[in-house]
Amino acid sequence: MRRCVWLLLLGLAACATPYQPMGFAGGYVDEQVGPGEYMIRFAGNGFTSMGLSYQYVMRRAGELCPGGYEVLDRMGHSEQSTVYWETRKSITAQSVSRPEIMARIRCR
Repeated sequence: MRRCVWLLLLGLAACATPYQPMGFAGGYVDEQVGPGEYMIRFAGNGFTSMGLSYQYVMRRAGELCPGGYEVLDRMGHSEQSTVYWETRKSITAQSVSRPEIMARIRCR
């Protein structure tokens, strides 16, 4: 039973950050910075690609501006970190990249 719980937790941890408001596993956050203008940020985990992160930012822009929007500015970077896990025989390390995308948009 204990092994099943660990396998379930490992499986959940190995998933890309879903489209969700900012939480423990990442997500999006937005702020209105002017009339009809928003700054949107999405932070993913080591299993989330830069491309998927950008798609999530654009999805949020569409929700904030149902009549359409234009992208005024866009920035992205990824932070390198190392993940370690231990098995009975060894310790394994893997370098992962955690993407973060920010975009300033204006609603039409």
